[in-house]
Amino acid sequence: MYEAFDDSGEEVASSMKSSEGRLLAFNQLLSSSVLVTTLVCKLPQIKVIVTSGSTLSISLKSVIVEFLANTIMLTYQFSKGYPPHTFFESNVTVLQDFALILLIVYNRGLMEFRSIPFYVLYTSFFIAMCADLFSEYVKLFLISSTTPMLLWSKVNQLITIWRHHTAGSVSALTWFIGTYNAAVRIFTTVLITRDNPMLLNLVSCEVMNVAVLLSIMYFKLKQGDQPLRRTRRP
Repeated sequence: MYEAFDDSGEEVASSMKSSEGRLLAFNQLLSSSVLVTTLVCKLPQIKVIVTSGSTLSISLKSVIVEFLANTIMLTYQFSKGYPPHTFFESNVTVLQDFALILLIVYNRGLMEFRSIPFYVLYTSFFIAMCADLFSEYVKLFLISSTTPMLLWSKVNQLITIWRHHTAGSVSALTWFIGTYNAAVRIFTTVLITRDNPMLLNLVSCEVMNVAVLLSIMYFKLKQGDQPLRRTRRP
């Protein structure tokens, strides 16, 4: 009888280990998919601007704030000496955001000499963060500010769409990829790290991602597939 109980216990333990292994494998698969989608996240938005020559309903302020928030996360992780693969996504996101900003600024005719000081200031900040010239208190404040910055960025983009009553040149595919990535990160956080502050951050951003995506789809369906006019207006 005891042998039967032992056999049953071993079977349950083996089954639990097998289930845990499958779950971890699924988690790894999802994480890998996020890495792939991050590589192309902003490319649909860039393609829309290049092919249409229009930036209608795209909030430049939102893109800049997102760019700054991602820069802070990238330089913070670099200054802390984290392994490069842990912030590879931030590298790609910063580069794509920068390309997007340049496209929007060029399209709207905002390439002016008076913007040079901002580029100099950004470069100086980037170098100072990477060189670990700021105190831990300053770095902690900066990294803590990224959550409200990213939320504000998404809220402002949502307001811009509804203010113009059109999705314009905003790419639904880019926002869908962002929504998918955040959903995967929520799942992996709950499964692996159970980091409540990070989970709150991800859920908050995901709510705004969904709101923006639904707004884009609503106006796209409402207005049909209308061609975008080339414009250099802000």
